[in-house]
Amino acid sequence: MANVTCSEASYDYVDNNISNVDSSADIGTHSAFGAQQVGPDSVYDTLTEGNTGNVLTNYTLIDAESFEGSWPPADWTATGNWNNETDQYYDGSYSADFDGEESGVDGNLTTAELDCSDAVSIYVSFEFYDASLDPNELHLEYFDGTSWVEVTDLGNLYTEGTWNLYEQKITDSRYFVSNFMIKWEAIDVESGGGGNDEHAYVDLVTVTKEAYSPDNYELDLEVQWTNVDFDETNEELCIYLGSTSGENIMVDAWTGSSWDSLTTLNVGWNNATVTSYLTSSIFTIRFLGETETGDTSQDYWTIDVTLLNCWS
Repeated sequence: MANVTCSEASYDYVDNNISNVDSSADIGTHSAFGAQQVGPDSVYDTLTEGNTGNVLTNYTLIDAESFEGSWPPADWTATGNWNNETDQYYDGSYSADFDGEESGVDGNLTTAELDCSDAVSIYVSFEFYDASLDPNELHLEYFDGTSWVEVTDLGNLYTEGTWNLYEQKITDSRYFVSNFMIKWEAIDVESGGGGNDEHAYVDLVTVTKEAYSPDNYELDLEVQWTNVDFDETNEELCIYLGSTSGENIMVDAWTGSSWDSLTTLNVGWNNATVTSYLTSSIFTIRFLGETETGDTSQDYWTIDVTLLNCWS
C-alpha cells in the first residue's frame, strides 16, 4: 500500500456514510460506498454532484413602487398628466396621479421592461383609487412582446372614492417574454368643475415572477468512523483519488461544532495529519466540491479507498 505502509501501522477503513453531524442533508451521491472500505483494489466509489438549483423560485421585478422618488421611476415612462402627487396616497406620501382636463386628456404610465422570458407565472398587484372616472377612461394593459393587450377597464371595476387592491396571477404564456410591460392608459379624462373633476391614482405596484432557478451543482457528503483508535502518536487520513472530471474536491474534518478544511485531493494517494481531530472514537469528514455557487456543470470524482493510518 504505497505511501501508507509504516511499521506497526493500524489501518482503519471508513465505517459509514449515514452520519449527519452538521444537521445538513447530504448533497450528491455515492455509486458504491463500499468501495472506499477495502483496497486499494481499483474498484471505485464515484462521487457525483447533486443539483441544488432548478427550483421554482419567486423573483421580485418591481418592489412595492410607491412613487416617492424621482418621477417617473427609473426606466418607466409617463405621458399626458401622469405625475407623482400627494392628493391621495396609499403608501408613503405620494401616488401616481392622473388629473383630468376640461376638454378631456389622454396619457400613459408604463413600467420598465421586465424580463419574464423564463417565467411560469407572473404576479401583478397594485392599489387603485377611482375618483369619478367613467367607464373606459382607464385601461390596464399588458405588453406581450409585440403588442399591447387590454386586460381590464379599471374605470368600471371598483367602487369610487376608496383604495382598492388589484391582484392578478398571469399564466398565459404569451406574456412570458423578455420585455413584458404594464401600462395604465388614461383616455379622455375630464375636469368637470364643481367638485366633479376626474382623477386616477395608482400606488404600491409590485410585480413578481415564478421561475426555475439556474442549475447549481454541489457536493457535500459525510463519511464517518465510529471506533477510532485515537491515542496513537501518529494519525493520518489517507484517501486514494482515482480520477476527477475537472473540478477540485476538498476534504473537511468535523471539530465537534464546525468544519475545518483539511486538504484538496490530487489524483493518487493523499495523506493528511488528523491528530488534533481524533479526540474520541468518532471521527467525521466530508467531501466538498470546490465550486459550490454558480456551478452549472456536474462533476464527479472516483475514490478507491478512505482510511485512517494510526501508529506509535
